[in-house]
Amino acid sequence: MKKIISAALSLLMVLGLFASCGAKKNEALANATAYLENMYQTGTKGEAMNLGMDKDVLAAVAVDGVSYSVEWTVTVTKGASDSVKIAESEKANHVKIDIPDLPEEDILFTATATVKDEKGATESVNFEYSVKGLNVPTGDEGDGTASVPTTDEPTTSTPGTDNNPTTSTKPSDKNPTTSSKPGTTTSKPSTQAGFNPTGKTAAQIMEAAYKLGRNEFMLAPTTLTGKVISVDKPYDAQYGSVSVTMVVDGSGKSIKCWQMKGNDTDKVKAGDTITVTGYITNFYYDAEDNTGDVEFTYHKDSKTEVVMNKRVAGKEEAKTYKMVTSPKVGVAYKFGFEQTALGKTLYATGAMQGFYMGTTETASVAVDVYLEKATGGYYLYTKIEGKKMYFNIETSADGAHVNAVFKDKADMVFTYDATMNTLITSKEVLKSGEGGIYGFGTYGNYTTIGTSKTSYDTNYYCHFYN
Repeated sequence: MKKIISAALSLLMVLGLFASCGAKKNEALANATAYLENMYQTGTKGEAMNLGMDKDVLAAVAVDGVSYSVEWTVTVTKGASDSVKIAESEKANHVKIDIPDLPEEDILFTATATVKDEKGATESVNFEYSVKGLNVPTGDEGDGTASVPTTDEPTTSTPGTDNNPTTSTKPSDKNPTTSSKPGTTTSKPSTQAGFNPTGKTAAQIMEAAYKLGRNEFMLAPTTLTGKVISVDKPYDAQYGSVSVTMVVDGSGKSIKCWQMKGNDTDKVKAGDTITVTGYITNFYYDAEDNTGDVEFTYHKDSKTEVVMNKRVAGKEEAKTYKMVTSPKVGVAYKFGFEQTALGKTLYATGAMQGFYMGTTETASVAVDVYLEKATGGYYLYTKIEGKKMYFNIETSADGAHVNAVFKDKADMVFTYDATMNTLITSKEVLKSGEGGIYGFGTYGNYTTIGTSKTSYDTNYYCHFYN
């Protein structure tokens, strides 16, 4: 009997040992999962958290010196199944919860993080999110004119594209001159928001538009004409709308036109000249967005929609453009880069998108650029609104960033680097004392042109095409 009891106790001890090992392993996984939950869960668990833009999330965590991989999946519970996806992130050890296009209607989805250890054991945690849609009414559009808004809070949400980071060690740094600190919103218009576009020129309107503070908008609708440089969201037959970016005639600046409605919106393409009516907002996606987008936007209280008044068909792409390895002085070229992360070739439009030079996939829409002989190298210029404008690289006002700009005078001499097939210049400009060789380009999945330091091998540099 004692032998039986002894054997039973031994078995219990062995089972207890296995149970103890299992508990220890599960506890480690639970700690790693809790780490993610503490990082990303805000508010009450189970209640949907508002998500206004793409979100970078960890693809690996290390807890108590042990590394765990994290696999993210999303399940849409309300809205189109492809309205949210998991995509690559520019941040190391991260992936991106990606919202490719702002939805017309609200969507709900669950993001699941599955934590896995080196032996394959897993534990998961769910995060509930909601994305606010435009909720554009489908009633009578009238003649496209708009009334003055009855509230000072714009409501349109749009993707914050071309949002290059503000660090001096990466390309295309911007001069931070936003009128309010990141993380704040403006519920009442400032003096600049009181700008009335009525009777003003396109140049005056666009100048004022780029000076609007965070989420501020003009107090009256305006009508502007320009050339479409990109179709950002294809025509949606359900809502009868299309989203584009155009370069405004007489200003040299670009503006986004979201969810335009009107005749021929299903036919709009890059190269078309269109006329758009609506409210102009300097829209910031959320508290983390420090760049913003100048755009025509729908305003819920005034019931104003962005309405396209007319369309003039643009040119179809007439030929295939190829990179030139020995550019000549005085010859017309296109100037752009191979954005391999997106599988696109993008060309300079001659318009500024915030602090960066805008681009287009349609070469026939892009501006012609020319090399001009200079002492020790070349100048690079184009014509914007009929005026000769030079490509330059300059330091921001605070001395911390290097920016790409257009100027009416050439003060930057470039040399041609046949190895990289791009123009370069030496720039010893930063307050930190950091200098180096710079060219025009970008990196990651960005589509605008800024400055690229040649010591970084992950950059995309601008080339000549014809």
